[in-house]
Amino acid sequence: MSSLLGTYNLKSKELSVENCLSDKDKSIFLISDSLILSHRDQEKEIIRLYQEQGNSFVQELEGEFAFILWDKEKGKLILARDRMGIRPLYYSIIQDGLIFSSEIKNIANHKFFSKKEVDPESLYLYFFSNGLPNSKTMFKDIFAVLPGELIIFDNGEIQKKRYWQPVYKDGKKDLDEKSISNSLLKSVRDSLKSYISHYDSSSLGVAFSGGLDSSVLAVLMNSLLPGKASLKTFSLRFKGEDEDHQSELANARKMAKGLSTDHYEFSMSHQDLLGHIENLAYELGTPYCCWGMNFFLTHQLKGKLKAILEGNGIEEYFGGYWNHRMAIRMLQKLNEEKLSQLQEKELWLGYAHIIQTRSWDIPYSYGFLESDKKSLCQIDLFRKVAGYDIGKIMERKFNDLTAGDFINKALEWDANVLLHNNAMSINHLSMINSVRTHYPFLSHGVVDLALNLPGSLKFKQGWDKYIWRKTVEPLVGRLAFSSVEKGFMPPIEKWLAQDAVKKWIDKVLSQKNLDKHNFFNASFVKQLIKEHYQNKEKQVRFGPARGPRNPDENNHAVKIWKLVMFQLWWERHFN
Repeated sequence: MSSLLGTYNLKSKELSVENCLSDKDKSIFLISDSLILSHRDQEKEIIRLYQEQGNSFVQELEGEFAFILWDKEKGKLILARDRMGIRPLYYSIIQDGLIFSSEIKNIANHKFFSKKEVDPESLYLYFFSNGLPNSKTMFKDIFAVLPGELIIFDNGEIQKKRYWQPVYKDGKKDLDEKSISNSLLKSVRDSLKSYISHYDSSSLGVAFSGGLDSSVLAVLMNSLLPGKASLKTFSLRFKGEDEDHQSELANARKMAKGLSTDHYEFSMSHQDLLGHIENLAYELGTPYCCWGMNFFLTHQLKGKLKAILEGNGIEEYFGGYWNHRMAIRMLQKLNEEKLSQLQEKELWLGYAHIIQTRSWDIPYSYGFLESDKKSLCQIDLFRKVAGYDIGKIMERKFNDLTAGDFINKALEWDANVLLHNNAMSINHLSMINSVRTHYPFLSHGVVDLALNLPGSLKFKQGWDKYIWRKTVEPLVGRLAFSSVEKGFMPPIEKWLAQDAVKKWIDKVLSQKNLDKHNFFNASFVKQLIKEHYQNKEKQVRFGPARGPRNPDENNHAVKIWKLVMFQLWWERHFN
């Protein structure tokens, strides 16, 4: 896995990197990890646009990118990242200089980065939230360039500029649905054509879960590939999976046969999880509560495929998560045509309270609550995080939301927090295997259209993603309005109940290991694990990833896994 890495001396204004591209005069240098869909001549086009337009040049770029541009004559260094933050970019300001890289671990292990410390705020947000769109990382003094951000180092000054942020205009409620559907479908087709033009058809495939969004990708890609090229589709099944996931896989097989794709199916088990997860915790550079499915899938494709397309983005911008449906129910209970500002804020606070108690990935499971803080944290850590409260943070952030209607506010929060974290981590996991993950539904055209639609077109007639379902109905038929999607998750509770996994968790979260950093109360962690397994002996069935039922207060799967991923990360970087 190749990555960007370099240093910049702020006094001498000199750049130190192994590989970079320059203009003919050797005055402008570029280190880039980019796929610019709007231009064929990737790096040269970036340099040309900068020469012509100065700092505003990045507005012309569509695609996925993270790059460092050095203007030697002006002594100016620019760090830039794409609108959706799909390609990562990090930096750390050190004495008289700067370290930058596309991987956190490269900075943390750099000879000029002298002191590793855990950032208390990031630690709090990891355990008690699902992240916030800020520039901090779990390493104190290592920062992320935000999605849609330029960071400019010029004449000793640092300027941070958001060249793009999602602004919801909500649109009129009486918009013509057919016209919107036509525009939406055209934007998706244009996005797919851009990816097809950058890859040989034999090196590009579709991750095919059998759900609605991946089915749309498969159908459209199959119709757009040139000549007699055959589309490659890939599904991942899990050993011990529930009936809901099996039904989606059955649909994937049926559709793949109908489309005559080259379809491949791989199986992942709890042994595979244990085999890879320790290395993934290190490679990601920051603790992330994931199960490594995308790594496992692309591991099977290593050397056979250059890129895979995934259907991420529709849920966040058109509404498809359990919490979005919950927001609708909360809104309907008020039975008001138009909410006052006070009503809307009170509704938001109620919404914030509920989502902070629920896991995003497993809604039957609680994440850590504010009430757990004192029990979980040892006294020194508790003093550092006592002032943070995710509910109060969400209350303050309410005023920063641009959406006018409540439904779009809920979508905006998830798009800014969940989507960025998920898309970046998935791409990072796949790149360990030298396979790129791309997201055609996050093109400028699709996202800009979604930002201009009212919530009433995203939730209508009892359906989430209504306008999206209406748009793709001619492509996938009854599947468009057949059911609420189940989500793509392994049977974690069954896997955690395996003896080999239990023993491994006990070892990772042993008192001996927790005492190394002394952040957490080992007796509380031990009790948490005991409660979870005692509870699972009483309950066998694990529901789908997005469900209507209340979470089980003794289901600690997410709490345990967050602790595991943090401990694995800490061991590799600090021990």
